[in-house]
Amino acid sequence: MKRITLAAAVAVALCSAAFAGGAGGVECYVNAGADLLPFLARVDGNDAWLVADSASVIGFGGFGYGVGQRDALIGGFGYAFLSGDMAAPLPEFGMELNSMAGGFGGVVTGMQSRYGSVVASFQARLGAGGYHADYRPIGTDDSFMRGTGSFALYASVDLEAGLLAAPFMLVSVYGGVSGTLAFTGTIPLVMPLVMPVVGVRVAWGSF
Repeated sequence: MKRITLAAAVAVALCSAAFAGGAGGVECYVNAGADLLPFLARVDGNDAWLVADSASVIGFGGFGYGVGQRDALIGGFGYAFLSGDMAAPLPEFGMELNSMAGGFGGVVTGMQSRYGSVVASFQARLGAGGYHADYRPIGTDDSFMRGTGSFALYASVDLEAGLLAAPFMLVSVYGGVSGTLAFTGTIPLVMPLVMPVVGVRVAWGSF
C-alpha cells in the first residue's frame, strides 16, 4: 500500500510539473452556411455545406485538457451531432443528403494564452467515429432513403476567445472548420465533408 501511495504521489507531482493548468467542460456548435457568412458563397458557392442553411447541423459534447508550461494544450474530446432536413447536394456523388446523426471522439491539442481576464486559444482536434445520413439521387422527387452507417475520421481547427466569469470558469466562443472522411456506408467511395462551424464552450478548471 505504501508503494502504491508513493507511486500515486510521484505521478501527481510529475503531472503538476508537466501541466501548469487545465480544464474540462461542455460545448455546443452549429454549422455556418453562406446565409450566415455571405463571403463563403464567393469562395465555393456549390459546396454542399455552404448551400445548407446555417444551424441545420448541431453538435454537443464534452472535453478536457491540460496546459503545459509553454502554453501547449493537450487532452481529449467526445461529441455527438445531428441535423434537421437540409437537402444538401453532393454533385460529385450524384447524391443529395438530408438528415444526419453520429458521433466522434479523439485528441485535442493546441496553444492557450491568458491576458488578464481574457483567454485565447488555437485548437486542433483529430478523432474517429461514425454517422449515418439519409439520401436520394439528385434531380428526383423520391423520398429520402435511410443510409447505412459509415466509419469516419474527424478533424477540426478553430480559434477560441473567452472571458473568465470566475477564476475557475471560462465562457468562450469559437469559429473554425470541421471535416469528416467516411470510408464505408451508402456511397461506396471515400467521401469528404467539410463545413465551417461556430460554437460556445464553458469550461471549469485552472486558467
